[in-house]
Amino acid sequence: MNNHLINLQDVAFLIPVRIDSISRLENLTGVVNYLQSHFSTTIYLCENDQVSRLNDALKTACTYVFQHNNNKLFARTAINNQLIKMSAAPICVLYDADVIIPPAQLLSAIDNIRSAAVHFSLPYDGTFTELDVYSKRLFLRHGDLNLLQGGNSYYNVNTRNSVGGCFVFRKTTYLKCGLENEYIKGWGHDDAERIKRIRKLGYQVHRPDGRLYHLWHERTDNSWFLDDTHELNSYTQYLKVCGMNREQLEKEITGWAWADGLSYHKQQPYAI
Repeated sequence: MNNHLINLQDVAFLIPVRIDSISRLENLTGVVNYLQSHFSTTIYLCENDQVSRLNDALKTACTYVFQHNNNKLFARTAINNQLIKMSAAPICVLYDADVIIPPAQLLSAIDNIRSAAVHFSLPYDGTFTELDVYSKRLFLRHGDLNLLQGGNSYYNVNTRNSVGGCFVFRKTTYLKCGLENEYIKGWGHDDAERIKRIRKLGYQVHRPDGRLYHLWHERTDNSWFLDDTHELNSYTQYLKVCGMNREQLEKEITGWAWADGLSYHKQQPYAI
């Protein structure tokens, strides 16, 4: 083990991906290299597509699984749930293929969950910062965090209230919350629904100071609502959760087929 790496053996990073552009592959490669240059951890990578578009280096660097799918829809919530169930680690990080979060922020999130101060974390303050293609490639070439944080004054800020991109959680607690809402299909309000739901169930969400940096990529089918029907469904499912109280929500979750009878790894190697 590299002694300079931060020990996250009790943590699994979970990355769902469909390579729909060269820039997406470029970003995924950079993200995997970035995580492995800072952390001693396991990265689960699920590629969902008609054919595999990843190179062997990426596949061998991660715990890799390929799911054949001819559908244009990238069913992120269902893929995320499969990754969560695959993981044997007590703490999971759902991590988008196009984001960079400074190590100190990730470690703050994980340490708060390890100590049981919280069970969930969004490891940035809500500031969703867009890197242009040139800044992105400069960072991916050199891996210097100062290139990111030094440019905060001139990067474009998409929003200061983001809840997407990365989500850190204790697996056993998220199982009780129903996992990802698979009724939300494709790009949409899955990240907002998730946070609304767990807060309504009485859980706090930790947020450290610092930004999330989004790596530029082309905007293809999986970066928008697939069509009007999926857009309406995404809003409907999110607003449905918004309108429920805790008791109603708990009852709703008991009917979610993907959350019914979930099994845990019997041999848990971590005492956290």
